[in-house]
Amino acid sequence: MKKVFALLVSIIVVFSLTISVAAVAPKAVSDVDATIRANSFARIGSSFTMESGDTVTINCTYSPKDANVDFGIITPENKFRYLSGKSGSCKFAIEIPETGTYYFAVNNNANETVRVLGFVYY
Repeated sequence: MKKVFALLVSIIVVFSLTISVAAVAPKAVSDVDATIRANSFARIGSSFTMESGDTVTINCTYSPKDANVDFGIITPENKFRYLSGKSGSCKFAIEIPETGTYYFAVNNNANETVRVLGFVYY
């Protein structure tokens, strides 16, 4: 009887962990490897469809690290929602305001070319 109870508890725990992991896992991951010219805006990669309340997580590094670079998403209304990188890196999440098609984009405000490497989780 104790073995059956222990087995049942184990199954419940594993099932609960599986549900928790599935709930936080991104739909997709896109790798970023881009060179952005000085004072340029670049849409990177293909579009992705998101639902209101979803989150896009951006995790990138850039060089030179003292460059002024903005990372974000282009909304279905063609607005750029962004946060600025700091000291050669950025890691943050942007909550999706409405269901629609989005793009990842980088704005290089520096007077020199910037290389960006990393991942976007959506």
